[in-house]
Amino acid sequence: MAWLGWTRLTHYGTASRLGNPLPQVDPLALTYPVFVVLTVGLLTARLAWLALHASHRARFWSRPALQLAIRRLAGARAPVTGVLVIGTLAIGTLATGIGIARGQEEALDTKSAIFVGSNARLDTDSPLGMGKVAMPASLAGSSTIVGELTGTGSVVLVVDPATFAQGAAVDAVPSDDLEGLLAKIAHPDPHGTPVIRVGHTAKQTGQLPGGLADAVPVGDLPVFPMIGTSPGYVVSRTVLSPAQLSAVPKWSVLTTASMTDATTALRAAGVFIPNRVSRETALDGLPFFVVSWTFSFVALLGAVLGVVAILALLVAVEVRRRQNALAGALVLRMGMRPRTLLASHLMELGALSGLAIVVGVVCGISVAGLSVPRFDPATFLAPRSELPDPLPFVLTVLAIGVLVVGLAGWIAVRSVRTARTAELIRA
Repeated sequence: MAWLGWTRLTHYGTASRLGNPLPQVDPLALTYPVFVVLTVGLLTARLAWLALHASHRARFWSRPALQLAIRRLAGARAPVTGVLVIGTLAIGTLATGIGIARGQEEALDTKSAIFVGSNARLDTDSPLGMGKVAMPASLAGSSTIVGELTGTGSVVLVVDPATFAQGAAVDAVPSDDLEGLLAKIAHPDPHGTPVIRVGHTAKQTGQLPGGLADAVPVGDLPVFPMIGTSPGYVVSRTVLSPAQLSAVPKWSVLTTASMTDATTALRAAGVFIPNRVSRETALDGLPFFVVSWTFSFVALLGAVLGVVAILALLVAVEVRRRQNALAGALVLRMGMRPRTLLASHLMELGALSGLAIVVGVVCGISVAGLSVPRFDPATFLAPRSELPDPLPFVLTVLAIGVLVVGLAGWIAVRSVRTARTAELIRA
């Protein structure tokens, strides 16, 4: 089933195009990550069963705490394997579900931001673009004006370096020094028009429309707001003459304010708005949401399985309390220190929980990393869906694992020091 889901997932979203209906959701493709986690969980349980079956060959009597931990695990193969399966499935499905769901949500947000250019884009007339009409005071700190030129095969954006970062979606631009690049194109160059080159290809020429001198690139970027990954250039309005600015056929306001507030402010200033688009309405979000909702439910199932695994581990320790108390009391009478006995139980429970955490996290994150880009329903828009940072999830799982192991170890040894060996043997 995992292989069948993979064959469907590799073709997921390949037919998507701007302006056409986005691809239909393939249920078999959605099952791929779940079946991979299930397969890995079952294989891990089988290998653990075989390892415990052969553990009687282990000889670590020089380290009695480790030897006793191995013998306790081998003496309870069935519950140990059951807890391992449930724990691995829980962590694996949690990692997969959270990774894919958040990846799709972030992809929709980033793609729409790059496509629109900011939270909202409102096309305006030339007076605002030429600076004859001032930007409304309510938008001055959160907006920028952008011009657009076409005609040579490359899109040319005319930006205001002083305000572009405060109004455009620059967080989605993969550059550590975007402000530095904007500052470089703000100064004239005697050899031509200083530009930031976007989505460079071999066919891209340095010719610019609108009577501009040939492009002199100061840097390259793979993606840029409004341009996306298409071949294009970014020029500064500060290096253009009034005649060149008047030749720009299209001006737009990019703003981080809401569409309603921006429209109200511009219309109050007498600015004509022939067209407008917001991040919320730019793309059809349903294909993104379907994947996100599906794997949010998978993550919920993983959380339920995680609770079941924790309870199963604690119950298994509690059921064996009398047996652990007798064995612990005997080894204490034979000279083992209480600290060593506690370490032995922590080794036993830590090995079980640690194996489940390692296998579940590695499997879940790996499957999510493979799946997130392929679940992208809008591959024609940049950037491609990516797995979000898994570090917070990993740290959370490790913290919960440490707490559970500590609690289970305390339960296992809490009655050993007060136990009466003769009564335990008689019972």
